[in-house]
Amino acid sequence: MRAHQDRRRQAGEGKIGFVFSVIVLILAGMAIAEWLPARWKVSKFEDHLVEMAAEAARTKIPRLRKSVIYKAGELDIPLDEDNLEITVARGKIILRADYVLTLDLPMYTYDWHVKHDVQRPLFSF
Repeated sequence: MRAHQDRRRQAGEGKIGFVFSVIVLILAGMAIAEWLPARWKVSKFEDHLVEMAAEAARTKIPRLRKSVIYKAGELDIPLDEDNLEITVARGKIILRADYVLTLDLPMYTYDWHVKHDVQRPLFSF
């Protein structure tokens, strides 16, 4: 009789663990669904910075700055002129961008501080 009562008590304990696991999986899925598009935007913007640095020898600095700011706006990246630094020195170009992406995660808002530092030599053909 006692073994039967122990089994009945144990059978109910697994349900709480299952419910907790499902909740954790749902929250993790929501966090990933918020993070992946943001990571994609950051990656696309980094690619654009590398591309612009490669073309810097043929492009004037104001046009380069305008292109970078436009691409940031296109990707919904909160970058303004004050957080973009373009330096040409010693035969190379340096592009630095610094901004904060806000990720609205379940039960938490995360401010992701992103810094890009792209350096390329200047080749003129």
